Amino acid sequence: MASGNLACATLAMVALGLALLHPTYAQNTVADYLGLHNYARAMVGVAPLSWDTDIQADAQNYANQLAGACTLQHSQGPYGENLYMGYGDAAEVVGTWVGESHYYDPSSNQCISGQALLLSWDTDIQADAQNYANQLAGACTLQHSQGPYGENLYMGYGDAAEVVGTWVGESHYYDPSSNQCISGQVCGHYTQVVWGDTQRVGCGRSQCSSGAYIVVCNYDPQGNWVGQRPF
Repeated sequence: MASGNLACATLAMVALGLALLHPTYAQNTVADYLGLHNYARAMVGVAPLSWDTDIQADAQNYANQLAGACTLQHSQGPYGENLYMGYGDAAEVVGTWVGESHYYDPSSNQCISGQALLLSWDTDIQADAQNYANQLAGACTLQHSQGPYGENLYMGYGDAAEVVGTWVGESHYYDPSSNQCISGQVCGHYTQVVWGDTQRVGCGRSQCSSGAYIVVCNYDPQGNWVGQRPF
């Protein structure tokens, strides 16, 4: 983790989150890791990083050490340090870290107290989402169902990373100080994804005759209540 008083913050000034999860970065090359970091930094006006082969060598050596015990422990070395253990590619790795952005409060330069609960998958909600995705695919159009759940819609050709990334990419249009979207922008898909009281999610996907996909994700309890904050 980077040094300093922000123990929960990784690329703490980033307000982008999972929008980095784009199929373009579905590899593990130098260009992938560097590009993902610099895309996040560009979104908040921070100068790009350059790749350093000496730092890379140190990182690789320590990764090899950790892999021996298959555990995570910071090295206490001279560099800022982020660690990950899992099965993801560069997009998932960096996206996981940058996803902490909505826990950072710029006004206090601190992490917010507490965090939103992890969502659980609900097969009943999934079935409702799938049924509605099938309906929308018939006309190949997007229209909210006005049902009992919070609801995010997507139409396009992307995979799950692009779908959720598109919604969470609205994070930099959300102004925590006013609890509003920036004027002229949309941020409600993002705030529903991170709504603190939401506990369950289910999604459905159906293909239109055009070849595009409709994705419906439903959330329970629903979020985006007027006058309430998402987190």
